[in-house]
Amino acid sequence: MTSKFWRDDDIPLSWSEATGCFERQLQRRHNNALFPPTKRRVTTAELVQAQSRDRADLERLRSDTQEFIDGIGIGPTPVLSAKDIHRLSDETLKLAIRAAAVGNIADSLGDRLRAVYEHLVGILRENCPPEVKAPLEEGNATYERYLKTFSNQFVAQFQRDDTPISEADLLPSLLVEDVQTVRLLASMMPSEMVMAWREAGAVLVANAKKEGYMLPHAADKLRALDKS
Repeated sequence: MTSKFWRDDDIPLSWSEATGCFERQLQRRHNNALFPPTKRRVTTAELVQAQSRDRADLERLRSDTQEFIDGIGIGPTPVLSAKDIHRLSDETLKLAIRAAAVGNIADSLGDRLRAVYEHLVGILRENCPPEVKAPLEEGNATYERYLKTFSNQFVAQFQRDDTPISEADLLPSLLVEDVQTVRLLASMMPSEMVMAWREAGAVLVANAKKEGYMLPHAADKLRALDKS
């Protein structure tokens, strides 16, 4: 009589349709020659643990978002001062960035928070005296730029206190992302660091190519790391 012992890596991985932060990092690493050989194999146990952490992450965000929205108390004719609205807008942006850090599984919450933010801005616009309208719009534009930068999912996930993207894995992880994300993160970093990334990235891409791994849009991503 013979028996079959299944190794964990014999079981096909079952990825989620929409991923959270921790599962997404496993996807970046899986069979990716940009990473060291020890990082390329993802086990079923790792995936299950990551998905569990992502679900818990999502539930905390969902609960905090609902508590926040319930506490605002905005209606058709809200009684809120400009100071209150600015404070609530700040809190809304923080939650929206947190949704990006959670990952694709929190996209609907992110959309909901964006709608709340736009509603609050609309209240300010409706009640804004003409003489302060220009400063208000300048402030709103600043908020929009801030949100656009820090609600990028890769940026938000890397900046988490419990990020799964280690510093050693940052460059190969970034190169997996789209060109716009590579350019965005490069714009936030010191020039010396980005120059070192470009040189190291070129080596990673060349070595991966030797192993038969072709990084999509590799040339464009390496050019996005050129801040000269």
